Amino acid sequence: MVMLGHAWVMRRYYKHLPVERQQQLNRLENWAKRKKIGLWNQDNPMPPWKWRKKQAVV
Repeated sequence: MVMLGHAWVMRRYYKHLPVERQQQLNRLENWAKRKKIGLWNQDNPMPPWKWRKKQAVV
């Protein structure tokens, strides 16, 4: 999902993963960003945790 630009890497929750897996997820997300794939095709994509926080205030 990350490679296809359908998901953000949730760094807050991946600390239990091996360092190699963390690095792989970071590389996949950066690749999708550079290629402007999926959500990275938007000019300024908003992370879901920020969107939810914004909705809670309204």
